[in-house]
Formats: sequence, structure tokens, C-alpha cells
Amino acid sequence: MKKRHSVGFLLSVLGGLFGVLLMALATASTYSEWKNVRATQEAAEVNAAADALLVAIERLTLERGLTNTALNNETAVAAAAGDAIKSRRRDMQKAMATGWPVLSQLGYLAEGDLIKKAAAAVAAIDDLRQKADQMIARPKAERDGAVQKEWYPTLTRGIQALSQVWEAATQRLAMLDPTIASLNDIKGLTAAMREYTGRERALLGAGKAIAIEKRIEVADWRGRAALAWDQVTTIFPKSATPPAIADALKVVRERFFGAYAPVRDKVYQNLIAGSPAGVSPKEWADISNPGLNAIVGVRDAAISAGAAHLSQRASTAQRSLAINLGLMAAALILTIAVYLISRNRVSLPLTRIAETLRQLTDGKLDL
Repeated sequence: MKKRHSVGFLLSVLGGLFGVLLMALATASTYSEWKNVRATQEAAEVNAAADALLVAIERLTLERGLTNTALNNETAVAAAAGDAIKSRRRDMQKAMATGWPVLSQLGYLAEGDLIKKAAAAVAAIDDLRQKADQMIARPKAERDGAVQKEWYPTLTRGIQALSQVWEAATQRLAMLDPTIASLNDIKGLTAAMREYTGRERALLGAGKAIAIEKRIEVADWRGRAALAWDQVTTIFPKSATPPAIADALKVVRERFFGAYAPVRDKVYQNLIAGSPAGVSPKEWADISNPGLNAIVGVRDAAISAGAAHLSQRASTAQRSLAINLGLMAAALILTIAVYLISRNRVSLPLTRIAETLRQLTDGKLDL
């Protein structure tokens, strides 16, 4: 005869299935939140490393310009200028030490040879630095002209190689969060704007007549810088622009476009006419440095905004994980409670009643 399960047993099974389903849902939700926390933490780490690399690129750009100026000067480098070169170099190396160990371990960067190419470019810069340091300590007549000729192109190749690593890293971050994507666009565009305005600043600062082919290059640099600025100012709607970035953009309008650009244009017109620049090297530095530094200020504001955004996102993810862990614990407790209640309040009493009825049916009346 086929064994028939009691109602109490079936209720216990149903209670158990309900508990298992509840636990499965809670576990799945908790696991999803845990993955979100880990993804946010990894994104924050990569974002910080990419920001450090961007700072390294900017410092390398400054070192390129300062050393190039020293290599073109007739006299040995002054102590203050030499200290400035060393300071920018230390800043670059410190930023690289912060960001490179993280970025160089990312598989999707290593697979495309970006890491190898950038490492080789930086190694070439290190080798040339030693020669350049020796050359700028001498008068121009005693220098090896090949070092001056190689300096700017070698550092530019390094800057471009590092920039490619930065772009590849931030493209992955852009897929995670649209806000981070927008902020990284600002960082990249301001870096490009600083690069091309810096090239023109270095050319005009030399105070030499500008040949036709160089004028074409200047037009290209200005076009690229203008395009970058137009894009930077339209990434966020005006009402949605982070306050720190809005303030930094205002400073660029004042110091770069308001103060520096008119002087730059006048110097350019003087040089293409074969006349003196019209400003001393000190005056040129005093007017150009604040303007170009203002562009870097926009990048720094975007870096701070990105770090704050990811920190807030991480906090939100951690709270969600904590809530889901609490729900999973509650689901476990509820599962146990359902089992015990169905067993003690339903299953066992029904089993005893069924046993009593069976005995009565068998004729046992002294129960």
C-alpha cells in the first residue's frame, strides 16, 4: 500500500520551501550588492591611479618646457630655473609612483602593448634627462646640439604614450558611470588644451621670428585648444555643472582669455612681423603662467569631483550591502521560525491527532 504523507508533514515541507526561496532571493540580492561594492572600489582605485597619471603627464609637460628653454638659452641654467626643473621632475616621478603600479597591472592595458610602449618612452626620457642635465649646466657653445634637438620630440612621445594609457583606462571607467565619464572628458580635454597652449607659449617665449610652417602649426594648436574649450564648457548643462568646476571655468575666462590671450596675440603679431616680442621673459612668465595654470585648475576640480562622486557611490553601495546582509539574516531567522512553528504548532499536533484517530479506529477506547 502506498504510503501517504500527513498534512502536517506537507505543511512543514511547504514552509521549508518558502524559507529556501526566501533565502535564495536574499542571497542573490546580497551577492549582487557585494559585486557592486567591489566594482565601485576597483573603479575608485583605477580612477585615482588614472588621475595620478594625468598629473604626471602635466608635470612632464612643464619639465619639457622648462628644460627646452634652458637648452636654448645662451648661458648655463640659473639656480632657480634648475631647481624648478628638478621640482617638476620630482612631482612627475611621485605621481607616476602612485598611479603606474595600479595601471600597469590592468590586463586590458597590457594586452594592447600600451604599457610596454609607455614604459619604453619613459625609459628614453630618463636616459635623455641625464644628458640634458649635463648640457644645461654649460654655456650653449659647449653643449651637444643633438640633446637639444632630441629633447622636445622625445618628451612629446612620452607624453603621448602616457596619454594613450590614460585614455584607455578612463574608457573602461566611462562604462561604469555616466558622471565619471563626463568628468573624465573634462580632464582629458583640459589636458589637451594645456598641451597645445603650452606649445604655443613655449614657441612665443623663445622670442624668435616665426617661420611660415610654424605659423601653420600655431593655427593648428589654437584650433585644437579652442575645440577642447568649447567641449569642456558644454559637457555639463550650466545648471548641472559642479560648483567647483564652474568656478574653475570662470578663472580660465578671466586669466587665460581675459588677461593672457590679448598679450599672446600681440606677441605673435610682433614675431611674425620680425619685430621683438615686446615683453621681457619675466613679463611673459608672469602673464602666461596664471593663464595656463587656470586650465590645470579645471582638471583639478574635475579630479576632486570624480573622487567625491565615487566615494559617495561607494558609501551608497556599502549601505545597500549592509541592508541586504540584514535582510538575509532576517530571511534565515524567518525560515527557521516558519519551520519550528509549522512543526510544533501544526505538524506535531496533527500527527498526534491522526495517531489518536487511528487508535480509535482500531478499537482502542482508553486513550
